[in-house]
Amino acid sequence: MMRLRIRITGAVQGVGFRPHVYRLARARGLAGYVLNSIQGVCIEVEGPPLSVDAFQEELRSAPPANAVVSGFVSEAIAEQGIAGFVVRHSDSSGEPVAYLLPDLAVCPACLGDIRDPRNRRYRYPFTTCT
Repeated sequence: MMRLRIRITGAVQGVGFRPHVYRLARARGLAGYVLNSIQGVCIEVEGPPLSVDAFQEELRSAPPANAVVSGFVSEAIAEQGIAGFVVRHSDSSGEPVAYLLPDLAVCPACLGDIRDPRNRRYRYPFTTCT
């Protein structure tokens, strides 16, 4: 087993990064957490080395669509032997460096959701890709 702490900086908040990380980790049966901080996104992930490496590689090569990653730093840390992966509440301590994205246009798929009376997002004004 191995555990990594990963810090990702850039325009990585408000683009669905935490749910993306959650899905990737759960798909590989990894444990740990993801949270937003004022520096960007912080992840701690634990599991078999091959699974952790594959998770890290996919995270680097396929971030969420509107994310702009400017930094990706990972370090090995002590294993904790925990189970499950969770999205934690944001951490607001430290020196802020996170980028704020401008408002983005609604994509065609989201517009389709908003206009479809059978969709649970029908006429929901805050629908986005995140």
